[in-house]
Amino acid sequence: MSYHLVQVKVWGKYACFTRSETKVERVSYPLLTPSAARGVLEAIYWKPQFRWQITEIWLLRHPELPRGESQFENYMPITLNELSYEGPEHPREYNLEDHRIQRTCLMLRWPCYLIRARAQIFCNTTSPTAIEEQFYRRLDNGQCFHQPYLGLRQFPAYFSRGDGAEEDRLDITQDLGSVMHSVVRPEGSKRVQYRFVPCSLRGGRFEVPKPEVTK
Repeated sequence: MSYHLVQVKVWGKYACFTRSETKVERVSYPLLTPSAARGVLEAIYWKPQFRWQITEIWLLRHPELPRGESQFENYMPITLNELSYEGPEHPREYNLEDHRIQRTCLMLRWPCYLIRARAQIFCNTTSPTAIEEQFYRRLDNGQCFHQPYLGLRQFPAYFSRGDGAEEDRLDITQDLGSVMHSVVRPEGSKRVQYRFVPCSLRGGRFEVPKPEVTK
């Protein structure tokens, strides 16, 4: 049995994990992506001595939904007001109305997930036990460096311990294609590399494999 350092339950009212292939309108992946899951954990606890490695993502029933009702792939379209600006970095005058644009967003409703992860440690000044204890201490106290969000800052994420998540896991088995794992910039390179992984739900559980590098 694989060992997981921490697990945390996250949920919210809305989520949008934007597909990389969509250029203008936002379309969400049907499931929490590993990169978004890492962002949630880093909002709760992060230090430069380690990096969160996401191992599993579970699809759970949202606590506000009746038992037996599934929110998987429950999409909802909305219109977002965003800003588009090309010009000097520090303009003397800036009118919001001149740069406001509207974009359609196909987002998820009632998202709820369990994140399982372990810390990849880069130095000998800390230990997995110390990271685990500090993470759960902050988790139990509701502490975070900034409010976690589900894809977009407009969609805040709420979090708690993942105890009893097995009872709320949705029994869904489906292949979802490829999802974004991470975006990295190799040292000395001006181009970023996009890492994707195949996503397969097996009984509501997504075991995150090692990423492939797309140049």
